Amino acid sequence: MEINWVMRGAEFCRRNGVNKVQFGEVFNRRPEAVCLNCFGVGTWGEKWVLYVWDVLVKVREEVREYRGDEEEKEKKAEEETNKILAQLRAELVVSNELQQKLERKVNFIESENALLENRQKELKETINNLLQSRESFVKAYELTSQIITFEHEGNWSKALEFYDLQVRSEPMLHTSGSTNFSIENSQGPAHASLSRIEDEMMHKKPYKGLIRSLQQIGCTHVLDVYCQGLTSQKGQFQRDLEFTELQTLAELREEENLLLKERRELKMEVAALRVNLEKQRATSESLKRMKFHYGLFFAYMRLREQEIRNLMWISECVAQNQKSRVHDSVVFIF
Repeated sequence: MEINWVMRGAEFCRRNGVNKVQFGEVFNRRPEAVCLNCFGVGTWGEKWVLYVWDVLVKVREEVREYRGDEEEKEKKAEEETNKILAQLRAELVVSNELQQKLERKVNFIESENALLENRQKELKETINNLLQSRESFVKAYELTSQIITFEHEGNWSKALEFYDLQVRSEPMLHTSGSTNFSIENSQGPAHASLSRIEDEMMHKKPYKGLIRSLQQIGCTHVLDVYCQGLTSQKGQFQRDLEFTELQTLAELREEENLLLKERRELKMEVAALRVNLEKQRATSESLKRMKFHYGLFFAYMRLREQEIRNLMWISECVAQNQKSRVHDSVVFIF
């Protein structure tokens, strides 16, 4: 027969004066007492109660074991999940660090490549400049050797021509020197020898050779204009003693030429005066023969002689470059 468990439970609660919650708590603590109170003792239901009790105990143990297994599985799964999460987090941190390192390496390599490209371009430019400067140095040395030969032979016109070529090629030497300065420490002995050659060429100073050539040829006006052009370059020739000496020598040569010119003119005047004197003597002789007044003629002759002496003295002072002594012994007639 079917047992109405609801009715039996309600009757147990009414008989013992408990509610449903209290009934559940009592049943969980002592289910056998609940069963005995519900079915009675010593009846046919005692076996059924014991059977139900065994079933309930087994079910409760199975439920506890199942719950324990589930909890252990959940704990293990949670622990494994936490471990996996920790490993994944560690791997993520490591991967981020590796990515940052790789990015830094990529940036460094890109910057190095850019520097290498720039360096390669600079090296190409410096190599081209070195080749150009080598050609200019060879040409300059050829010019120098030709100039030395012409100076030794006394061919100053050719020396002047080659000095002019050397002066025109001098800016090219300056340009090559400025471009080669950037690789002075990287080229070693080859660049050191080129720098030494360039220094020697700079110390030659071909404009001085031009001045000497113009002096030897006698182009005084051109020399004067050239010296004025050089002195107009401020700061470059102020401390150059050799240039100052050459300029002073050129001025002295010019003064000497002027003095020689004046001396020639004075000689010509003296010769003309002598001719006039001879003519005057001849005239005086003729006047004597014609019984001209002797006192007047004597005074006239004295004045002419004094004028001749003055001219001779002036010519000597000019020839000796002593112009200050001109007025010391000159007798002014009028």
